[in-house]
Amino acid sequence: MRTALRPIVATASPDAGGIALRLARDEDRGFIVDLCARTFADLGDYRETVTSWLDGSHTIGIVAGDPIDRLGVALLAARRAIGFGRRPTAELLAIALVPAARGRGIGRLLLGRAERVACAWDASEMRLHTADSNERAQRFFTAAGYALRPSGTSAYPSGETAIAYVRSLR
Repeated sequence: MRTALRPIVATASPDAGGIALRLARDEDRGFIVDLCARTFADLGDYRETVTSWLDGSHTIGIVAGDPIDRLGVALLAARRAIGFGRRPTAELLAIALVPAARGRGIGRLLLGRAERVACAWDASEMRLHTADSNERAQRFFTAAGYALRPSGTSAYPSGETAIAYVRSLR
């Protein structure tokens, strides 16, 4: 993961209590891997997966909170367009919050920033997967304007069904 040269401008959100957002840096790596491993533990061992995402040249992390009190992260990857005249897409690889940060609007803040980054990449849409059993995440993404992508199911290492969502960014 490359060290960010400039932070994302802090965003004050009334329902998120003015939480600052910034690009992830190398010193956030352990926090990101550990948080995602704990958050997604029931879906399999995510340490290696998250590490490979962070090593990807088209992946960025957005961290909520300050360097000492980190509250959550969103991992986002650019996906190149395939086919003539098609625009690139973005994929939300993960969004995770420390337990004390849940229910405070920080997830919406991270998702909104991830979408703005994707728009800056000229992505036509944002795609993501969530567990079939994760009804809270399904409600969260549906409320944010994401729709089920019928043909997009797969499985997590645990065997849990992963369902796909998509949202147009235009």
